[in-house]
Amino acid sequence: VERIGAGCFDQSYRLKYVLLEEGLKTIGTESFANCDKLKQIVIPASVTEIEEAAFIDNHLQEIQVAPGSQAFTVSDGALINTREGILIAYPEYSEAESCIIPEGTTRIGNFAFYRAHHLKEITFPDGLLEIGHGAFLSCNHLTAIELPDSVVRLEDSAFGDNGDAVRLHIPAGVTEIVNNFNDLGI
Repeated sequence: VERIGAGCFDQSYRLKYVLLEEGLKTIGTESFANCDKLKQIVIPASVTEIEEAAFIDNHLQEIQVAPGSQAFTVSDGALINTREGILIAYPEYSEAESCIIPEGTTRIGNFAFYRAHHLKEITFPDGLLEIGHGAFLSCNHLTAIELPDSVVRLEDSAFGDNGDAVRLHIPAGVTEIVNNFNDLGI
């Protein structure tokens, strides 16, 4: 298998374990969405493309990348496309309360942190430019959203439903905000 297509395992509620073998190259959008029993996934070194929202709305506790990958790494729990500087996913059921997004990350992908309920603090890198659609949607325990001044684009619902937020910094370079910051605790 070289490609797992969009939605391939979507709503596979009983799926507990997946062995992704070397030779796999692409994991499509929402490939492993709504997999309630899947707790861990290991990305083979041969994978060169993971589309945004590939792991949305699941019960992952950990994402790993096999040694030797030239395209992906895991940093502070988050799956990063190192070639393109995109943070692809963060395990929704990780028990970590904070995440430091590494330098070199220029985009946080669509739904990357969706429903990461345990997160209270995110440290964003200088040089971050874009935050994708629903990237932090329903991360309802974030207490502060301190975006670096490099951010120029916040896509739809990037920070919706974050009721515990008591501090917010929006960079001056952001030119449009659409449907964001609803239900903030501010």
